[in-house]
Amino acid sequence: MVTDIIQMGAFAILLFIVLKIIIPSAVNITLFVHDGIWSVSTGLNLCFVALIQIFSYPFHDPVLTAR
Repeated sequence: MVTDIIQMGAFAILLFIVLKIIIPSAVNITLFVHDGIWSVSTGLNLCFVALIQIFSYPFHDPVLTAR
């Protein structure tokens, strides 16, 4: 569990660094959210699937359930 927490922290820090590099500070983040069309036909359903998998994965992964 301790290594999982360390790994999660490292991932969060690296994700923040990568997003800071990719998204310029001069651009308003709301432009990214409100630009384009958010619908199931354009891939919004994949976001829903990712959310479901985030919460269900620990329940069916044999490595996590064996601990």
